[in-house]
Amino acid sequence: MQKKALRERFLRLRKEGFVFDAATFETHLRDVLVKRAPETVGLYCPIGQEIDVLGMLADDAAYRDKIALPVIDDLKKGLMHFARFEGYDCLKEGFRGILEPKDAPLVVPELLIIPALCADASGFRLGYGGGFYDRYLASHENLYAVGVLAEAFFVNSLPAQSTDYRLPPPP
Repeated sequence: MQKKALRERFLRLRKEGFVFDAATFETHLRDVLVKRAPETVGLYCPIGQEIDVLGMLADDAAYRDKIALPVIDDLKKGLMHFARFEGYDCLKEGFRGILEPKDAPLVVPELLIIPALCADASGFRLGYGGGFYDRYLASHENLYAVGVLAEAFFVNSLPAQSTDYRLPPPP
């Protein structure tokens, strides 16, 4: 199956009311945060039926000041950076209506938590097709990334290209 068809399939499954086990994911996320102990963690503002990882950590005093969110800097080049999260009232609507920090300092996270529509056993993830995370991860080789998806959204294999970033296996 081609990437476009896979995207459509998994977006449809999400919209049809698939229930994501947020509590289990939050436990896993907090385990990763304790093991990795990042100074800065890159999250995302959820869209559609994505799990709200920002909401899990934004009010937690231990992580509130460590959160960064993606900012699309150059749409034509597909460049994305991360800026410090300074609260919900300091967000603006960005690319595709996704909220991003306004006028916040840029940072490079040590840990990145990224959305995925599906992923395979090799660590390849399927996103929305913009390649922003793939390019960002390729330019930050020592960055550890964790994909966010339900166990039911794992597939045997995905069509992968040389520009697709492979997520590391879970710790």
